[in-house]
Amino acid sequence: MLSAILFSSICVLVQSTDPTVTIDGHKIIGIADPGGFAKYLGIPYADVDPKFPFSPSKPHPAFTQDFVANEAKSCLRIENEFIFGTIDCLTLDIYVPNAPGVLLPVMVWIKRESEFKHNEKKFAGVESFISEHPRNIKSSKASSTPIIIGYGDLPPMPAPVMYEIWISDFDMKEDSEDYRFAYDVVRQFYFEEEKVNASNLLIDYLLRYPIHRMAELLLQNGATNVYRYVFSYNGGRIIKDPLDFFIGNEINYLLDDAVFDKTTTREDKFIIDVITTLWTNFAKFGNPTPQITELTPIKWKPITKKTHPYLNIDLKVSEGSRPAHDRMTFWHMFYKLYKAYLR
Repeated sequence: MLSAILFSSICVLVQSTDPTVTIDGHKIIGIADPGGFAKYLGIPYADVDPKFPFSPSKPHPAFTQDFVANEAKSCLRIENEFIFGTIDCLTLDIYVPNAPGVLLPVMVWIKRESEFKHNEKKFAGVESFISEHPRNIKSSKASSTPIIIGYGDLPPMPAPVMYEIWISDFDMKEDSEDYRFAYDVVRQFYFEEEKVNASNLLIDYLLRYPIHRMAELLLQNGATNVYRYVFSYNGGRIIKDPLDFFIGNEINYLLDDAVFDKTTTREDKFIIDVITTLWTNFAKFGNPTPQITELTPIKWKPITKKTHPYLNIDLKVSEGSRPAHDRMTFWHMFYKLYKAYLR
């Protein structure tokens, strides 16, 4: 399954304004930006086998020479029938402000759970923050870290009817009685009782339920500052892609991208102000709404085991509770019923 867009806020000590750092005896040479910060682009953390690009990645070996970190890499994608990017894209871009010796917040963006598989790594002499898959994290450090978790929830779009989309998670023979019953249960719930668009089934399974489940797991593991959101705004920076339409489009309002400069509307700018304010407050204070303002008129409450409030981010910022609750309950019961078949 795909997981949430999840942000966590931690603090590190900024040690130097020099865009050169040393790791394992070798230099990582970054770029001094005139804006008052250093940037280190394209630092590899895992390697892809070019012969088998869809096989599990492997940890990147230790540096054997100095590394010039001056080129960001983008994964392969198709835009307007042209292919961009590279398969060698498991890299980090790190931006460090010029504030030596000052403890500053750092925001970590975790886009999809698939990017964690086989890439957890421990380093000698360093306390691990994420050393295994997020759903298995039970460390006190992880549970005490503030987290924002959510997704983009836009109007339904055309999607293939996939009653059996769930089968990848279950070791169930397609000619078995349980499989046929499960197939009929999904079909009946989504297309006879709910009468919803096929994309709801697709996105509920791939995105909404994994996020709902992740939020519950975080609570079970002791997290106390988990903030859920639903990004409902449908503006000019939304990429109309069958999957990313629902995954990650809020990033286009959080991070600057010159490709949108000519199409950004007044409404887009308002959403940019809202989301950058919330995320900046979160990074600085561990709380996205430390005070009520005209721009953020609602106190964003963290979820608890009894309540699941969320912030709905749109032209009118509002508060909701338990998004898609009936369908999330359906998948909770579905997984509980067929737990014995989970892979």
